[in-house]
Amino acid sequence: MRRSLFSRLFVFLAVVGGVGTARVAAAAEEEASCAVDKHEGFSDADADGVEQIVCRAVREAGRSGRFRVHLGKLGSKVILTLVERAPDGDRDEQVILSGLDEVSVAAPRLVEASAEQKPVAETVTVNNVVGEETRTPKKRASHVHAWMGMIGAGGAGAIGAGANLAISAGSERWSFVGDLRLAGDAFNKPASVAGAIVTLGAVDVARDGDADFSYASLTGGARHHFAGTDFSPFAGLGLGVDFIARKQTVMHHGGYVSEDLKGKAGLAGYAEIGLDLMRTHVVGGAITLRADMPAFAVEERKPDPTNDRRYLQRSTYSPIFSAGFALRF
Repeated sequence: MRRSLFSRLFVFLAVVGGVGTARVAAAAEEEASCAVDKHEGFSDADADGVEQIVCRAVREAGRSGRFRVHLGKLGSKVILTLVERAPDGDRDEQVILSGLDEVSVAAPRLVEASAEQKPVAETVTVNNVVGEETRTPKKRASHVHAWMGMIGAGGAGAIGAGANLAISAGSERWSFVGDLRLAGDAFNKPASVAGAIVTLGAVDVARDGDADFSYASLTGGARHHFAGTDFSPFAGLGLGVDFIARKQTVMHHGGYVSEDLKGKAGLAGYAEIGLDLMRTHVVGGAITLRADMPAFAVEERKPDPTNDRRYLQRSTYSPIFSAGFALRF
């Protein structure tokens, strides 16, 4: 009777122990596991290969817990996600690959990001860049135009004709402009030389004394259009270098007197307003009014009206005002 009782007790303990051991083993297996549970659009063979690579990276990193791997498609791209199950909520890290052949490169990065709870982008090195990270970001194209036109410019009682060349790049509302302007003697002499070259010397290049002043300006600035329509007013500001020269009376050795252009170069700012025409066409134009404000004064020398043998020298500050029309290409 006692032996039968002991036998039954032994069997009971063995069963309970076996069940407990099985539950502990199952719990341990549940506590530390890794598998692919979503792989829409991929074959079972591909999913098995991804599981082996990613889960091996998890084990090599010494991670314990429940991990699930998701595979998805976005066009030709592969979306690889590593999800860590946790009582306080799931944490997932994701990377976009060019193909399944990049899984072996991306897997250690996903595990590192999951372990250290940081973005996958911060795990990149020179040896583990994946497809999406090599993609060239797309940018909107800028509108680039060349400008060529004629201007009339003057300041402090002197005026002259000239030309301007410019290039602009930007959007329909904002653009950056680089501008070269020549007027008076600064334009006459290069134009005469160019005419002589084209006409093989038939045009006289001697133009000394023809202009009362000389103006050259190389500037860069920004321009804002107030509308995105075919005809739009605009305003602009910029900074650059101006050269301004005025005709002055000079006494030379030997007693003779001549009038020469004497000038100065320096920093200058400008402001402009205008109207842009036919903006939606391949070739358009613009009417502009501009004021240059130099940060320097020009030295001026003139005969003393009270004494023919004396000359008066003074500094004259002269902003340059110009108006013109330019073609846009």
